[in-house]
Amino acid sequence: MTNTNDRIDRIETLLERFIDASLADTRASDERLTRIEQLVASNSHASDERLTQIEQLIASNSRASDERLTRIEQLVASNSRSIQALSDDLAEFKLTVMEEREQTAEERAELRRATIGIANLLSSLDQDRPTILRRLSSIENKVNRLLERETGDESQS
Repeated sequence: MTNTNDRIDRIETLLERFIDASLADTRASDERLTRIEQLVASNSHASDERLTQIEQLIASNSRASDERLTRIEQLVASNSRSIQALSDDLAEFKLTVMEEREQTAEERAELRRATIGIANLLSSLDQDRPTILRRLSSIENKVNRLLERETGDESQS
């Protein structure tokens, strides 16, 4: 029985060592598990902070994008009004140019008629020049005679 007792003692010793080793492993596992839990909690907190920052950035970018979009819409509306005003001005300018062209054409026709009239008048004057010169000469002679009479009457008086 001694042999059996020795065996039992060895088995007990082995079991005690195994239990001690298991307890040590369990404590080490518990410590590792605690560290892992702490890391997960820390990472979870850091992830929550990052997620909050990302959400804030998205909200900020969304507001900035909305503001830019509003400014772009305002610029488009302003450009549209400017283009419409320019288009209206251009149409008015075209009408004015057409009216001025018509008026210029009428004035040219009137100028042509006046030029033809002046040419006809000059032609008529050229034909009537000898008659006019004779009449002017006759008037000049009569004026000279009248002047001589007046000068003679004055010297007699």
